[in-house]
Amino acid sequence: MKRKHKFFSGRSMFLKYMNMSVIIVFLSFLILGIILTMTISQYWYNEKHSTLTARADNIAEYLRMNVKGGGVHGEARILSSLITMPMLLWLCRIILV
Repeated sequence: MKRKHKFFSGRSMFLKYMNMSVIIVFLSFLILGIILTMTISQYWYNEKHSTLTARADNIAEYLRMNVKGGGVHGEARILSSLITMPMLLWLCRIILV
């Protein structure tokens, strides 16, 4: 004895194919949405990272050019020599996020 599936039993051929078409279209949109979300989030991450890196480079260059000194300002020179690029990136992330 053949066993009939509950989903398709007692329905017309039109309803069977319509249901399958709706399922296929829904899955296609779902897959497309997942791919678009992953692509856009990766682009946004790369764009934000490049912007933060550029701003950190600008801050580092500004500090190198403007914080020079001896005597009383010797502490500023020591401080500027301690500031590294990862530290500036970290500070920019805190300020901008």
